[in-house]
Amino acid sequence: MSRQPRVTRWALSRRRTTTAIAIILGICWQAPASAGAYVFANASRLDSVTHPQVYSGTGGTLADLTICIDVSVNPALAAQAEGSVLKAVATHNRFVSLPADTLAFNAATDIPTGQVDFESTLLHEIGHCIGLAHPNHATESGIAEPGRNGTKSAVGANGNFDQNAGLDGLHGSSDDLRGDDINLHWYIRNQNNPGLLPPIVDSTSMIRELTALPAGHLFAANADRNVMAALGFANSEAVMQQGAGFNEAQRHFQHDDLATLLLARAGLDRVAGTSDDYRYALRYVGQLNNPSNANCNLRVRLDTSTGFAVCGVGSQALGNGDLRITSANLAFNSNTAWFFTPGPNTLTTITADTPDPSPVGQPYTVNVTVREAAGIAITGEPRGTVVVTDGAPAPNTATCTISLSGTANETGSCQLTSTLAGTRDLTADFVGFAGWDGSRGTAPHSTGTVDALFSNGFE
Repeated sequence: MSRQPRVTRWALSRRRTTTAIAIILGICWQAPASAGAYVFANASRLDSVTHPQVYSGTGGTLADLTICIDVSVNPALAAQAEGSVLKAVATHNRFVSLPADTLAFNAATDIPTGQVDFESTLLHEIGHCIGLAHPNHATESGIAEPGRNGTKSAVGANGNFDQNAGLDGLHGSSDDLRGDDINLHWYIRNQNNPGLLPPIVDSTSMIRELTALPAGHLFAANADRNVMAALGFANSEAVMQQGAGFNEAQRHFQHDDLATLLLARAGLDRVAGTSDDYRYALRYVGQLNNPSNANCNLRVRLDTSTGFAVCGVGSQALGNGDLRITSANLAFNSNTAWFFTPGPNTLTTITADTPDPSPVGQPYTVNVTVREAAGIAITGEPRGTVVVTDGAPAPNTATCTISLSGTANETGSCQLTSTLAGTRDLTADFVGFAGWDGSRGTAPHSTGTVDALFSNGFE
């Protein structure tokens, strides 16, 4: 698979008591290029994990991480970005990933010819703002194409990257010859396959050192699109892989992205299920005039301060050698031919829930459709997974899933069994697929005991 024109620039700066890093993307032509890496990991901090601003070592449900749009510069253009920001926030909060079909191109997208998808670029930059690095060398390495698609690493004793694609000719795959390079990429123990997602993501399932590679593997593989294709995952690449292409949609987390986020959320001990685990929501707080970090944690601005797109972050050390981000500002070049999405390009509808009301502990059927939104023309039909929940609070939430095959006018159904009485909103979440956006539909449903004397209309 050939690459689209890609964005690639990077810069680094330092401040007095905090480290600051700016990860930037700019346009160039690029040849065809497991959990990933963290922003501040390097040769002196090999195992350092970076956490978002709202985490300081104490677990649980944290305060929301807020994001806003700065309208002090180019206010009309900034306002156009709101739909894309809201969709990126929804993707982050949905917190699901796909092994394949995270990419779509040209007629399989809603992006006009010659434009760059703002939402895809924003989702990548938000990843940097919450602690994720590129899983590949990227341009900050100084390695020329196609070698910069190799897995993120630090140089060894010889002071140079020893990037060699190995027998398969694919940089970033498991047979790369890397000399004394030091791996910075967290991968799945005994699997080394970025297309997989362990049921539990922590240090028991993920590792950075190369001591848990499968037999015959020489280095950690990363979720580059050509590596993923060779592994059997079509149209798949980590959101955090460096680059953005014209007429290219990349609006879904790939397993590699989610595994990296989940590993961080296991807390400072890197063990899932302990007291320092954390979770949080990303929350949009609106269009603000020249906001500071006190007004919102992640500020989005469209101006000419960067060649393409950047997230500049500051950091603070935590107790175990990890770091937390202390400030994060996003800038996008206002002269770029951005495509701003007004809203999801799919419409998810709960068309029936029967019987309604339903008795506690008895199954009922929920029917769901996913269609193109009004004014959208994308090749094919929406397909993929819909997750349906009954709205009851955890741990009593009832859930079922629907798999849509992508046929015209398709309706999918699944059965829920609610264990708590009450009237709540059923929620159907389409997680998205390729060029199709995730979207949500709701409908009220009542669960409770049914009096037999009234159930057939007689008193």
